[in-house]
Amino acid sequence: MNQLRMNAAFLDELTGFFGESCLLMLPEVVGVEASTDSSLSPLSSTFDQIDNEESATGLDRKPVLKSKDAHRRSMYREREKKLRRDLRHQVGILSEQLKVLQKRKAYGISECTQASSIPVSMWKALAVLQRGARLEAEREQRKLRQAVSARTAVIEDLQGFVRKRVREARLANDVVSRCSLSLATMRMRVDPTDSILYEAFTEQLDALYAQTDKVMRDCGMNSISCGALNFRPTRKTQDRDRAEYFQYAWKQLIPSNLQQTRRALWNVAHMIHRQDDREVHTGANSGNIIAVKFRIKGYPGSTLSLTEHIVVRRYDEEDRTILVWRSLTEGNGCLSGTHSDKTGWCIIRPFESGTIKETYVRQVPIHFNRDHKAQDISQFTILIHRSSEEDGIAIAQGISSMNIHDTGSHAVAEQADKFTELETNTSDESLSDECALQRVLEDIGIGPGAEDFDLGEVLRET
Repeated sequence: MNQLRMNAAFLDELTGFFGESCLLMLPEVVGVEASTDSSLSPLSSTFDQIDNEESATGLDRKPVLKSKDAHRRSMYREREKKLRRDLRHQVGILSEQLKVLQKRKAYGISECTQASSIPVSMWKALAVLQRGARLEAEREQRKLRQAVSARTAVIEDLQGFVRKRVREARLANDVVSRCSLSLATMRMRVDPTDSILYEAFTEQLDALYAQTDKVMRDCGMNSISCGALNFRPTRKTQDRDRAEYFQYAWKQLIPSNLQQTRRALWNVAHMIHRQDDREVHTGANSGNIIAVKFRIKGYPGSTLSLTEHIVVRRYDEEDRTILVWRSLTEGNGCLSGTHSDKTGWCIIRPFESGTIKETYVRQVPIHFNRDHKAQDISQFTILIHRSSEEDGIAIAQGISSMNIHDTGSHAVAEQADKFTELETNTSDESLSDECALQRVLEDIGIGPGAEDFDLGEVLRET
């Protein structure tokens, strides 16, 4: 409607403009003609009359033309004002739209409709969740691969160690059967594997140290009294694979402080009482690790002997000291191929006016050669238990003797006398093979008749 009004007004102005132009130009044309053709006298009067009339008419029309021109200018100004208002209004609308678009761009919102924007946001959320799950799965996979690699390395080391031991046992059996075993051959057989064995044991000690409290709880150490020391083994069976093993558990009250007992215990842990064919592994850290190999002799007059490799590590805590050790004992001569794997924990901690020492040892018999007679296995088992008892007595006596020099306590002296008497009685009973054999059999709960003793049969009956 506005456009139609504007078109109509424009046509009126155009018509008035052309009419005014014609009226303004007519007197000038007539004047020119009159001045140029003065010879036309008959017509001059007529033109003069016309000029006078038209002049009068032109004078009358000038106010009308001025009024129309003012009206046109007024309408033009109104149109310009209206156009400016419309443009300003459009500028405001477009500015608002621009702000909205800029905000959407800043916040990552697309220009699509609300219906199409919902699936996009859901897709982004799902993508973020799936990416997080994938990263977590990759981290878990890396951990599993590292664990598998570590376990694989441990398994390979153990397999290599077992294979070497089996080959050595077979070699020793062949040599014994020919009665030509020499000391040089024995030295070549043992030395190359000592370092490997010590390193394997050393790597296991930290894990065993972490299990100390659990092991002491499982063996019922709290229920053991601090009375007379009892080094007799107890036969146990593992729940998982039904494998039999022997365990030793005892508790000793020492009338000296923790620092003195700690120093004394570490000194006797060097197994100074074992001097036969003793070799100290120089690769071990002498500060808190001991690695020693020595020979354990049989009964007086007997040719039987054992070789033991032991690694001991000390862990000093604020209110206690823990010793953890691993040892492998192997038979020599006709006992070659028989082994005993031993793991031990010892804790010393303050208790009332002194220090309490708690010891737990787990011994697992291992026999690679199935051709051994029952008598050989029995003799090996008896020697193992006898050596464990000797070690327990020597260590207890050594701690008491060192505490005597440190404190001069009368109670400690009395306890040392008891250990000396116990060791003397043990030595007296070991004067003959028969007496020693009978005593150790009774200690592990086996009656007389060692010649017919079959350890496997006894374990099956249990």
